[in-house]
Amino acid sequence: MPVAINQRSQQNRWWTFMARTVGICDIRREAVDLFFTQGFHAVSLRKLASAVGLEAGSLYHHIDSKQELLFEIVEEYEATLLHKVKAKSRNATDREQQLRVYVTNYISFMLKNRQSCVLSARELHALTDAQRERVLALRRNQMAILVAILGVSDCADIARLINVVRSMLVGVIDWLPQDGADIGKATNDICRIILATISPQ
Repeated sequence: MPVAINQRSQQNRWWTFMARTVGICDIRREAVDLFFTQGFHAVSLRKLASAVGLEAGSLYHHIDSKQELLFEIVEEYEATLLHKVKAKSRNATDREQQLRVYVTNYISFMLKNRQSCVLSARELHALTDAQRERVLALRRNQMAILVAILGVSDCADIARLINVVRSMLVGVIDWLPQDGADIGKATNDICRIILATISPQ
């Protein structure tokens, strides 16, 4: 009996140590991988906790819920993407150069964060209405930068144009290699299609 008690005591100390050393970044990183490979609904909190070396109950010291965790992952991805395209596009001069910079950095960021990109598209339905609207607002802001670059804010069919362009950009993730070997060609093709679609300004 003393041996069993000692083993239990050691185990409790281990869980306490892990709870202190595992941070939200570790949990998010593991969650992205699990949600991506197995699907959001297939991953239980127990499975996530086990992956980071915690007991399921200890997760609640770091997150409010699995849904909130997904939202934080998706929101961070979309917000950082917005920051990247906004900052980079400002440094270009003429419209075609700005467009090329925008497209290149949009694609580059997606490739570096492929799993989060897929989660943002695939698991959006799993969020609450309010969470989903916050994500969609970030996407609208990303596209607003593109609209400003192209100077087509008064285009009659601007909504359709934005949807087509965003579909092209996000669709690149399905065929472009992880190392971005063909990113130059992808950028050229997308820019050519966009410029051919809009009327000269």
